[in-house]
Amino acid sequence: MEQNELSVSDELFYKLISLESALKTSVAQPISIPSSIPSYGDKLHIYSLMYFDCEDRGEEIMENRIKLYPNDIRNAILYHEIFLEKFDKIKTGVLDNNRENIGEEVEGLSVKLSDYLDLIKLHQVNTKPNHFLYFPTCMPGHFIVNRGLIRELNFNYEQEEHSARKELREMLETKELFKRNAVDIPTQAFSPPLLDLLTSEEYKFNIGITRRLLKNKLNFSV
Repeated sequence: MEQNELSVSDELFYKLISLESALKTSVAQPISIPSSIPSYGDKLHIYSLMYFDCEDRGEEIMENRIKLYPNDIRNAILYHEIFLEKFDKIKTGVLDNNRENIGEEVEGLSVKLSDYLDLIKLHQVNTKPNHFLYFPTCMPGHFIVNRGLIRELNFNYEQEEHSARKELREMLETKELFKRNAVDIPTQAFSPPLLDLLTSEEYKFNIGITRRLLKNKLNFSV
């Protein structure tokens, strides 16, 4: 394979890394409030949201949110714990070079992600204009090197339900091609290395921070 030729495996893991980047950012949305830097309509930018405890009225906003929408907060965080478990199992599949297991976990991840998109859609319908859950998206500026090509991580750039579901369909299509390919998984095709990119420590940390702030500051357990 040429240095800059991307394989089906490369593309699947690029999509997974992009998705994880989007999810580990969105996990903080239940405890985030709008910042003073305006967004453009419903579109988020990197400074759109901040943790509630960074703002004087943050606890008041969160107490009202918990009173009105406790199940949305709790269910969103529980979905992220499921996603984290799926990514850990995908990493195990990479270590074992087990395409079948990776394919099964990607399929399971996709089913749960579809359910999560349903949750966000219903939440936005029920809470607008005060919704606090957004469809997961990659914030700009995150890059990896894949076979010598610099690639910006990209998941749901449009920040819409239809584009998130399109990404999901494409990932499943790529997964099917990946399962039929018998060659070894190209763990050295990425920089940083693929296993480091699939390591979910930051994701795990973000889930933990979200849980602790809810418990310690607001006495709300998930």
